[in-house]
Amino acid sequence: MSKQTIRFRIRQDGIVEEQVEGVTGDVCQKLTEEIENALGDITRRIHKPEYYNKLHIAIDKDIGFKWNDITDSYELVTDVQTWDEPIPVEMFLDKLTQLYASKMIVSVSKQKGYEVVEYAKLNDGSIEVVCERWN
Repeated sequence: MSKQTIRFRIRQDGIVEEQVEGVTGDVCQKLTEEIENALGDITRRIHKPEYYNKLHIAIDKDIGFKWNDITDSYELVTDVQTWDEPIPVEMFLDKLTQLYASKMIVSVSKQKGYEVVEYAKLNDGSIEVVCERWN
């Protein structure tokens, strides 16, 4: 049995910050759901790297994207009622956004004459891309 810790910090302005330790994936949200509901609206959520540790999904199912003219963005198209992936849809979209951003940075940088000299997945779950060029 592993130790699970929830740390709360109540700032002077009344904002409550919480940090969950000892779990991975979306378990942290399940642990704090009742407390968050009692406190009211969540204004911001920042996921630690552990949240993304269990993110392995095969895109061989009925998952697609469509353009929304109103929001000027793409939307995920899938049947969330039958979503049987081991992660929540929000986590999937976070990871997809991260990978899209890294691919776009590499692509546009190469078009501008930069060479990608480093591409690393860091321990905290982030991706670091270093591009260089000579003028």
